[in-house]
Amino acid sequence: MIHPTLTIGLTILAAYSLLLLECFLPSGGVLAVTSVLFLLGAVVLGFSSNTTTGLLVVLIIVVGTPLLIRFLVILWPSTRIGRKILNRSVIRSDRSAETTDNSDASAGLVGVQGIAVTDLKPNGIASIRGRQWDVVTEGDFVPKGCSILVTRHEIGRLHVRRTLGNPAKSPTSATLEQPIEFAIDTHQTEPES
Repeated sequence: MIHPTLTIGLTILAAYSLLLLECFLPSGGVLAVTSVLFLLGAVVLGFSSNTTTGLLVVLIIVVGTPLLIRFLVILWPSTRIGRKILNRSVIRSDRSAETTDNSDASAGLVGVQGIAVTDLKPNGIASIRGRQWDVVTEGDFVPKGCSILVTRHEIGRLHVRRTLGNPAKSPTSATLEQPIEFAIDTHQTEPES
């Protein structure tokens, strides 16, 4: 028969392995729920052995789980699935040398047009006035290469929406009170009868 301490240790190890696997295989939370069930099983096994072992298992889980989750949160954006979900596949060589806070510079971009460098779903990267910026749409998907307009600056983040105009031909600044001017030619003449 296997020693109860070894069984408890293997159960905790299996639970943490499933939690780690959840980072790499999108299972819709099935692996995470299974991991929690394994941890609960380890607690039950610990208390069925004796109270001291049960309390020790609870202590290991209470200390170890947040540490593992913190490690996974740091690790996850560098995984293939994390990069795909966070839309971080673009090389930002011109932004790596920046050391100053861009919040002042980005606040002056409200009303300025640019081009989506990546698909904005809803976050991504756009080129505005020759620089690349992290942007977020107002909920809509904007394909790469489409014209966008900065609608507002909020807590260091630029909010944009898709426009119909060509940024090379459109004015570089517009007000939010006149957004329709980008889509409608106001110089049309009425047809003669």
